[in-house]
Amino acid sequence: MALVLAAAAFAVGEFWNVAAGSAIAAVAVFVALRPLFRRDLRGPKK
Repeated sequence: MALVLAAAAFAVGEFWNVAAGSAIAAVAVFVALRPLFRRDLRGPKK
């Protein structure tokens, strides 16, 4: 999923609008890092 969004961000940034590409890239980074934040919020597993 994150790779698909990153590829879309590159294509949009290159061919259409840099601002829109940056926004999609930010979403791709958030999607990629979301599992890490989720683990930190729950704390260690018992």
